[in-house]
Amino acid sequence: MKKYSFIKLLVIILFTVLTGFKTQTNEQFNLKMNFTGIKTSDGNLLIAIYDSKKSFEEKKVTISIHKKVDDDNFSIEIFNLPKGEYAVMCFQDLNNNHQLDFNEYFMPMEPWGISNNKNLMRAPEWEDAVFSLMNNQSITIELK
Repeated sequence: MKKYSFIKLLVIILFTVLTGFKTQTNEQFNLKMNFTGIKTSDGNLLIAIYDSKKSFEEKKVTISIHKKVDDDNFSIEIFNLPKGEYAVMCFQDLNNNHQLDFNEYFMPMEPWGISNNKNLMRAPEWEDAVFSLMNNQSITIELK
């Protein structure tokens, strides 16, 4: 009888430990994105959220949002994102052609921004934009 109780106790402990780890790895948080630097209400803001370096490099967007620009400062909130690393890239599509337009010198002709707001003279890389979502969080992205 004691052997059965010991095995039962081990099963309960193992189940509790495994369930605890599962809960920790499945944590979800809200991400509020504030956008600033919008100079005109023309076009839409196209937002791409990536959840890994691989998805970023392969341009496989995890979450895509198109929002009509109606104010010079506005926010978007995404609920229940899994805990982890993310990067956000966005641009204001002034002519509604669904792509960021460049001039002959390969400089963007439309306002754009990334999480972490780095000033770059090249295409952003994962390391430029990555941030950790470890709790409910608010970030500001300035369009340049």
